[in-house]
Amino acid sequence: MLGVVAPTTVVEPILQEFRPSAVAFLFSLDFSGWHRFAVALDVTPWKGIALGLVCAGALSLVIPATSYWFIAAWLVPLCLFPVLQVHRRRTYLTASALVFVSGILRSSIRAVPLHTIQSVDVSYPRFGSAVDVGDIDVNIPGDRILMFGLRNPTRLAQLILDAREAGAGSAVSQTSA
Repeated sequence: MLGVVAPTTVVEPILQEFRPSAVAFLFSLDFSGWHRFAVALDVTPWKGIALGLVCAGALSLVIPATSYWFIAAWLVPLCLFPVLQVHRRRTYLTASALVFVSGILRSSIRAVPLHTIQSVDVSYPRFGSAVDVGDIDVNIPGDRILMFGLRNPTRLAQLILDAREAGAGSAVSQTSA
């Protein structure tokens, strides 16, 4: 069954899943301007890199430094854990919320109710508009959520705004009844 468990434990159908495009990671090193640098810092899998360093350090205590396995003990965790962290990031749009799921060893779920979204902005990296890959900034009170490297971001941003308006319309019709 396709659905997301929100903090209220109500299972809602998924309207849209947001996943980074395969070409999106080509733009992660595009530092043309402060915004792109901030995006790169925001989407870098810091927890995966830290976990990889800890595992590599622990393995290097056991494996002799003269062995070729010593190099593998450092390279495998340093490559594996950041990839796992990026791969496990998911964003779902439901009828009432944007749901963010992430985590390497355990999943964390954050649901942002659609009615709290103030604005949705779309930006493209230097060559992103040529392949229709860009970023979506969702602004909520006191926070900003970045969805990085999405294919057709203008259409996806419009889906978020349409779902927010549909939710606001149903809330108005329930209160007037």
